[in-house]
Amino acid sequence: MTDNIPLPILTDENYCRWRMKMQSIIEVKALDNVVYGDSQDVLAIGEAAVTTRSSNTATEDLSSKQVGAKMLLIHAVDDKNAEIIESCKDAREIWARLEVEY
Repeated sequence: MTDNIPLPILTDENYCRWRMKMQSIIEVKALDNVVYGDSQDVLAIGEAAVTTRSSNTATEDLSSKQVGAKMLLIHAVDDKNAEIIESCKDAREIWARLEVEY
């Protein structure tokens, strides 16, 4: 569904609109818990998955979501903002860093 929608690119001048567009993409891709949910949400996702599937599968699913969310955010910023987030370790940290910046 969102594969054909071009990613909005964050610049110094469009944070509010970029954030709104990115939130909708993140929610459609079901990445909201790994991007702007709290740590307990991510832990709960992992714990719930472990009860219904093997722990390896649950860990792989969570890891895949984290990697996908980080990649999505990295590709949705311009070069200046890429420098700001380059030291962030995951999507949640990228999102928080950009909120502080703007």
